[in-house]
Amino acid sequence: MGALDRSQVEAYLVHGLRQVGIERPILAPAALDLLASASAGLPRLLNLLARTAWLAAAQADLNTIGPEQVQAALKLVPAAQDRLRP
Repeated sequence: MGALDRSQVEAYLVHGLRQVGIERPILAPAALDLLASASAGLPRLLNLLARTAWLAAAQADLNTIGPEQVQAALKLVPAAQDRLRP
């Protein structure tokens, strides 16, 4: 599988969430944008960042993953260290 564009990233993540029984939107549009750009559409990195952002949201007792959680994920995933946003 090659790199995904922004719309494919959204479809990929929504599909994955549905596979685990989550039907409601939990990704803020800005978080999706950041996940797409930070992962360069690479599924493996996208999965790592999305899962880590999901954990950050859960730890903060949030129902939605926002760009703040993606920023936290960028700091925690070694493969994404060079993609940090100021």
